[in-house]
Amino acid sequence: MTKASNEETSTSTVSKYTAVPKPYSGIGSFREWRLRFAYCQEANGWTDETALEKLPTLLEKVALVTFTRIPAENRSTLSKAMQKLEDELAPEQSTAFDQFSNAKYDSTDNLDLYAYKLTELLESSGLTLDSKSRDALLIAKFIASLPTDLQVDLRKSRESIHSLQDALRMAKRLQAIQTTPSSSKSNTGSNASTGTTPITHDAPLEAPTVDAVNLPSVQLNDPLTKSDPAVAAIADLTEAIRQEQQLM
Repeated sequence: MTKASNEETSTSTVSKYTAVPKPYSGIGSFREWRLRFAYCQEANGWTDETALEKLPTLLEKVALVTFTRIPAENRSTLSKAMQKLEDELAPEQSTAFDQFSNAKYDSTDNLDLYAYKLTELLESSGLTLDSKSRDALLIAKFIASLPTDLQVDLRKSRESIHSLQDALRMAKRLQAIQTTPSSSKSNTGSNASTGTTPITHDAPLEAPTVDAVNLPSVQLNDPLTKSDPAVAAIADLTEAIRQEQQLM
């Protein structure tokens, strides 16, 4: 085989297995898409000049229109073009923090994706936080967004949760236990074996009243300083009781 044919075969092989991200239309996280694009650039061995040429071919709809409106001087290099796109397509800092604060977990959501969404929004908010304060804020928001039964179990183990990953792992484990069919079967079997009849109530049981006004107040440390896990756990629990009392 000649040298020319070898080069042709090599070229066709590379082009056949070129890695590219899915076209970005302006929906979803641009920062995540940018990271995927960077990985593809590295995998394909593209120079920045080649990647810049490929960039508009992987944009569509709003993202493509946004790219075409970028002034030429801001499209002269890959880094400038990417930064300008991020400025235009990523949510503004104030909007990102509002979305973070108002984010709610739906039972149909995937816990991993929800935790990732919270992390993305907090990073986009522009808040200057050290790692411990950042983790504390993510943990508090993650737990507060979950269903009440998961919240209660997680708050009991609050002192052992030091990162969002810790909270995520524990929430997934608790969720799996709650949805295990064997747990309901065992309860049914227990009632049948003992000959007892499940207890039913014609009217819902009244929840114990709690005086929300006289709940103990907890003074938290400065969020940028090291906080006491015990104090944080008590504060979380106090706030949860207040919220539940207001809903009664």
